[in-house]
Amino acid sequence: MGCFEALVAADTWTGAVATLSGRRVPVLLIDGEMDPVPVRGRARALAAEFAGGTARTHRGGHDLPLASPGWYAKLLYRQITAD
Repeated sequence: MGCFEALVAADTWTGAVATLSGRRVPVLLIDGEMDPVPVRGRARALAAEFAGGTARTHRGGHDLPLASPGWYAKLLYRQITAD
């Protein structure tokens, strides 16, 4: 099974992050500070549990990254170009 197929087949957040981590794909999880349906601490817990995981918090809500495209583009660029 390819990486994308394995990711889609994962039935939980933990399964998805485990799949990516197992294939050495870096994972950046972002919590929105104003998310109306937050799961507090999930991003940080998943990032801490798996290699290559990083968690951030942004002032946005449940509609990230669409609500903050400039911030997201800069963050993504920094992640891609970091060594």
